[in-house]
This record gives sequence, C-alpha cells and structure tokens, in this order.
Amino acid sequence: MDLNGLDRVFANSARRVAEIHNAMDAMNSIKIEADKKYERREKENHDNIEYLSKSAQESNQILREMNEMLRQNNALLSEKNEMLENSLEGINQLLQNIFDLNTINSEEQKELLQQANALACEIAVSLDKGEKINWKDKAADVGVQTVVSAIGLLLRMKGIII
Repeated sequence: MDLNGLDRVFANSARRVAEIHNAMDAMNSIKIEADKKYERREKENHDNIEYLSKSAQESNQILREMNEMLRQNNALLSEKNEMLENSLEGINQLLQNIFDLNTINSEEQKELLQQANALACEIAVSLDKGEKINWKDKAADVGVQTVVSAIGLLLRMKGIII
C-alpha cells in the first residue's frame, strides 16, 4: 500500500470514528432526555400517588362524618316514628271512645259523655280565650279517657269529622 492509500484509510477511519462519536453523542443526549422524562414521570407518579392518598383520607373522613350524620338521622327518625306510633295509638283510642260514646248503654257511659261534653266546652272556651290547657291536671281530674273523648267531641263541635 502506498501512502495515499494509507492516508485514505486513516481519513476514512477518522471519518468513521467521528461518525461513531457523533452517533454516541446523539445517543447520550437521547439517553439524557429519556432519563429526564423518566424522572419527570416518576415525580408525577409520586405526586399523583400522594394526591390520591390525601384524597382517600379526605373521602374517608367525609364518609365517617356522613355515617355519623346518618346514625343521628336514624335516631331522630326512630324517635319520630315512636312519636307517630303513640299519636296513632291516641287517635285509635279516640276513635274507639267516639264509637263507644255513640252506643251509650249504661249510666256510666252517659256520665262519661256528660263529663266529656263539659270538658269539651271548657276546652273550647279556653282555646277561644287563647289560654293554655294543663292536660295533666285535666287527666288527673276527670281521667284520660274523658279528656280523649272531650277532644273528640270538641273536634266534632268545630265541624271536624274524624
């Protein structure tokens, strides 16, 4: 080989080394970019996991508070249900007493009707005057059955049919 041929081989080799070097530089920059992207994604993933964790804790707290509110609501509904049941029992008793008074057969029932009628008039006067009625005293004086009957009579006197 002559010197020209050797120079060409060296030049060709130098060009190839430069190309390989440039390719390596390009690959290194691609790797650096890929590493940066990977780090950004890892940070985003970490931030997202942290956000999800906080959101889950907040959701859990909200669910606990809602559960407590539902328990309180359930207790109130139970109380209201009990009150409604008691009212229904009172209305049933009132209706029973009204039907019992409509079929007066004995002196005791007639006396009960007279007491209820008198009490109904007293209640009507008290209501017209805007006075408060002490139901405990009335029940103690004339009995609960008479008070209930009087209320039924008062309602009928006012035109309310039950």
